[in-house]
Parts: sequence; C-alpha cells; structure tokens
Amino acid sequence: MLAIRADVRATLLSAKKGEEPIKVTAARVDVAPNDKGITVMTFSGNVLLLRGAERLSCERVVCVLSSDRGSCERLDARGNVLHINGPRALSAEQLTHDLKEEKMQLTGNVRVADPEFEIQATSVNRDTTLGVTECLSDTLVRIRILPVKDRSEAVMTGRHVVVAPGTGKSGLTIAVDGGAEYTAEGTRLRANDILVRAGEEGDGPISANGNVDGVMGQLKFASEEARLDRVIQRLDLSGNPRLKDARGFDVAGFSMVALLAQERVTVESGPGLRAAMRIRSATGPVESEADRITLSRKDEQSTADLRGSVRYRMNSAKATCDRLIALAEPTEGTTNVELTQASLSGSVHYTAPGFSAFSDRAEIHPAIGVEATDITGKPMLLYLQSFANAPATATRPRIEIASGEGIAAFTADRHQVLFSEQVARFILNGSVKMASSDTQASCGELIGSAKRDDKGKFGLVGAAGTIDVRAEVGGSRAKGESIEIKPAANQVILSGNARIEDREGRVGIPAESLTFDTTTRNWRMDSVRSKTGSPVRPKILLPDAGFTLPVPQ
Repeated sequence: MLAIRADVRATLLSAKKGEEPIKVTAARVDVAPNDKGITVMTFSGNVLLLRGAERLSCERVVCVLSSDRGSCERLDARGNVLHINGPRALSAEQLTHDLKEEKMQLTGNVRVADPEFEIQATSVNRDTTLGVTECLSDTLVRIRILPVKDRSEAVMTGRHVVVAPGTGKSGLTIAVDGGAEYTAEGTRLRANDILVRAGEEGDGPISANGNVDGVMGQLKFASEEARLDRVIQRLDLSGNPRLKDARGFDVAGFSMVALLAQERVTVESGPGLRAAMRIRSATGPVESEADRITLSRKDEQSTADLRGSVRYRMNSAKATCDRLIALAEPTEGTTNVELTQASLSGSVHYTAPGFSAFSDRAEIHPAIGVEATDITGKPMLLYLQSFANAPATATRPRIEIASGEGIAAFTADRHQVLFSEQVARFILNGSVKMASSDTQASCGELIGSAKRDDKGKFGLVGAAGTIDVRAEVGGSRAKGESIEIKPAANQVILSGNARIEDREGRVGIPAESLTFDTTTRNWRMDSVRSKTGSPVRPKILLPDAGFTLPVPQ
C-alpha cells in the first residue's frame, strides 16, 4: 500500500492502444496492488482527469489498472462528479466509466447537457461509442429537446428514456416509456410510450402507443396509437380514436386523420367500429354515424360530410340516408358552433314517434324563427324534395302520420314540416296524394297538423287540401275544390263544387259539401239553407234520370 499526500500528478495509459493518456491531478493518491497483478489507484481531493478534450472532476476517483499494460480500464468517481467531453457535460453524485468498452453509468441527481438536449434523471447509462444515452428515474426522467435551426423546443418526461443519434448529420431519436409525456408549443401528448425523431432540418414525426391522449390547439384526442408530424401538421389516430373540437364537434371511429393546417379531419369506419359524430344544436345534441365522416372549417363555418349508410339522431327523431352534409355556425358572441342545417340525400328515411318521412332529398333546420303561428319558440323544420330531373323510379317525398288505428300517408313534390315539442305542422305542394285505410285522395296543396299524445307519439289532428281535389273511398270517387280531414270526428269533408260517383254510375251533388264517415264508411250529403233562408237540397243523378231528395223533416 502506497500513499502520497502531496500535490499529486500522474499519467495513466488509456485502456485502448493509440488513445491519448489520462493525466490526473489530486491532493492525494493511494496505490494498492492485489495478488492478481491488478493495481487500484485511489485519487482524492480536488481530483481532475484529462484525456484530450475529455475532462472529469470529482472529490474522489478509483482507477483500476490492467495487469498487462498497466492501463486504466475503469474509473469509479464519487462526489460532485462533472464529466465534460467537447460540447457535452454530465454531472452526478457517482460515475462508473468502463474505458475499454467506452460505457458510462451515472447515478444520483444526474444532469446531462448536450447541444441538442438536456436531461434530469436518477441514473444514466451512456454508450459513448454508439452515442446512446439511457435514463431512469425514481419519479420521472425529464428531457428538454433544444431548438436547433428549424427545430422547435419540446419537453418530454417518463420513467425510462433512451436517446440515440438520428439518421442525419444532426438529429435525435428519443424513446420514452412509462407514463410518457411530450409537450411543445400548442401540443401536449401522453401515452404509455412515445418515440420522437427530431432532425436538424425541423421537427420529425412523433409516434405514441397505449392509452394515448393529447391536445393540439382546439383539438383534444384519445386513442391507442397516434402519429404526429408537426412539420406538415398531420395527426393520425388508430385504435378506437376519439377527437373533440372545443368549438362543438366530437368524433370517433376506427381510424382518423387530422390535417391541422387545413382544419380538416377525416374519420373512417372499420371492423366493429363506425365513424360517429356528435354536435350541439339549439334543440339538443345531434348524433350521427357513417362509413366516412369528413370535418372541415372555413370562415368560422364548420361542415361535416357523412357518406355511406348514414344514421342521424336528434332527441326522439332518427334518420337514415346515403349522404348527409351538416353545417354549423358559431352561436352569438362565442366560438362554439351549433348545427344550423343538415342536408340528407339518397334513400332518406326520417322517423319520430308516430311520424315517418321518405324522400330522395331532405333538409333539417334544427331551429328557425316563426311568425304568425301557434307554434312557439324556434321549431325544427324538415324539408323534403325530389332531385331535379329525377327518374321515374325515384322515391317521391312522402310522410306517414299515425291516424286512429292506422296510418295516413301523404306524398307530394315538396314537403315542409315544422316540429315543436308538442305540435307538427306540414305544408305539401305539387301533386299531393293521401292514402289511408279509409281514403285515397289527391290535390294540389295540403296543410295539416299532428300532435303528440301522452306517450310522445304524433297523431294526425287534421288536414285541408285545395286545387282539384279528388278522393276515392269504397269504390266511390269524389272530387271538389277543397278537402278537410278530421280524424277526431271520423270525417273526411269535400266542398267547393263537390260531387261523388259510385260504382253504378250514380252521381251525388251536395248542397254544400260531402261528408264521409270513416266509422260507418258512408257518404252523407246534408241540406242547407241559402242566404235567403230557402232550403238547398242535395241531388242524386241516376245514369238515365235525375231526382231531388225530399227535405228531411
């Protein structure tokens, strides 16, 4: 055992031949050879080791020398350890350096300062040959990615971090797992593990796996897998992805692509998961699903384009179609959007309790202003219309409403239906046809109403039609200028030059109107009084003669 307690200066051979020697200064050195020929030198007190551009300072270092050349093969440094190699600096409470394998292990409050990153950890393993740094922490490793040229600053945390050189002249590959988190300007990403490729030319792609959730601008998202390219502002999500726009849209599906610069999101369906969307409206949330959903935004107006087996639901109303385009605009004084219009096309089927509608094209306006009507508030408008130049096989717009024990069906070129909470008003134009178990009728225009019962089901209250009215009941054909349907009174009334003809060719000409009783299934023609008080009696014309019915007593 040899001890020197003076201004110690020593030169040690490096473990690898051809490398510069290690120069050591310290306040003391203890030399202890063992029986295997290995010499251990312990330097203490303001220890400084120099090897070319490499510098190590500490309070105490143990140097293990080889038995053959006497070269230094391993260093064990303790106390205020600081290792500097060119532009990189490492500090810790303890450092073990295998000079033969060029591997380092640092423990205790480790700090790594590199031109491209900074690390805080409990322990760090570094392979200086490969340039790989592995970090562990009792809590969380923190790595700060420094801005280099066009690359932006970011911070990552996790329980395990591996930093490796990138593929270019400058760049990094950073793998973080165990509660991984990535934070940069306008972006936050959490996952079980995150992989970042950062190049000198700019931000590289970021991959995240397992319980992913994040925020980018107005978007919040979650999935099992995510890939983010901050340069082209593209976000790919898979594995039950969900995305929420703080302004009002929620979407989910099998996979998802968000082009953030274009404010465009595409959601795809897949096995077991359909693309789905939720948006606010003035009358409640609207939910829909389709094979594909595309969201876009321009001039504060948001558009959703849904294609393929579309399903739509708002409160108790539902619809199916081939395509749906939804428009949403900000509510007054906010950036939050609400649905203002939904355009449906292709095999449209709209239903509410007691009400159905069929058409090739339809529009839904969730809340419109209405004046001069007993419908209060802002009712929903359903507008049905055929396509221009539609083929003969196309579905004409049709609505069906519960009427008594059956259904009343109304077909026309155009339908407008206003829905409030309790009442529905409908206006039909163009070759209107009505069919029920009791009546077949046609006219040019028809106005009607329906009302919800205690169970929330719509039932026909009444309808009135004009312009060349024709009706057929039980083999009898009737016509007139107007028709009035009164389900509550079990009546269908024709007036205005009305007349009826039965199967045998007998013609009935009413004094004023024809009344069909849907219970007895009989037509009735009543006498009336003229303005002068004289009786006006109905007539029946036989095929070869006519006679007048007597005045009822």
